[in-house]
Amino acid sequence: MKKLLVLSILIITSALPACKKKTASLPTGTYKGIVVFNICSQAMIQTLGPYYLGEETWVSGTAPGSTVYHHVFAVQNGCQFGNRSAGDTINFKVISPEVQNCIHCMMFVAVPDSAYAIQVVD
Repeated sequence: MKKLLVLSILIITSALPACKKKTASLPTGTYKGIVVFNICSQAMIQTLGPYYLGEETWVSGTAPGSTVYHHVFAVQNGCQFGNRSAGDTINFKVISPEVQNCIHCMMFVAVPDSAYAIQVVD
């Protein structure tokens, strides 16, 4: 019984280093995308190839005939994103998220679960 207890403790303690949380690195490089919408500091971007970010397929709603988008993500830093309009083509890079302390409305806008803080570049 004592050997079983010691063996169990050894197995558990040897597995603990494998359980450490790995930090995900930010995607690098410059991406190209289209602003799908930008409402109330909530924006959604659809990335254009050859490099993609976001959800491969996302449906905007549950009703039959809902629009299906590919390679889309929510903009995490709506305060810094600015007043870009739907349909605008942008070049951007992914940055570390910043504190968002601007005023925005309380309107609910459905966005993908995938979200990135981005900086538009020329």
